[in-house]
Amino acid sequence: MDATLPRPGRVNHLELLEAASPTEAETAHQQLHAPGGLWPDPAEDTLARARDHQFWTETLPPAIDWPDAPCAYVHTGAPTTGCGDTSFWARSARSRGWAVYESADTADGIQDAVAQLPG
Repeated sequence: MDATLPRPGRVNHLELLEAASPTEAETAHQQLHAPGGLWPDPAEDTLARARDHQFWTETLPPAIDWPDAPCAYVHTGAPTTGCGDTSFWARSARSRGWAVYESADTADGIQDAVAQLPG
């Protein structure tokens, strides 16, 4: 739900963010290179966990095409720090053939998604 999705190849969190929102990724990049750089800035975003440059640039394990089980994506449209435009990720899920549930209410979206998954 409103999160980045694995991509083929060797990528890091910052590159995933850049795919969805180049402007947000550039802001993150600049903040991470400032002295004591953390992003998001804990003074500006109290809900997200601030991480250092090492976290944002760590190479993630490769994802061939994941997963081979039924999946769904819940898109609330709420701003999600570190994900960029979550509509980008909802489109990515659709392109993989996943069901995408649009719901402003997180609990309703999850309930709808789980109810429609086979098994």
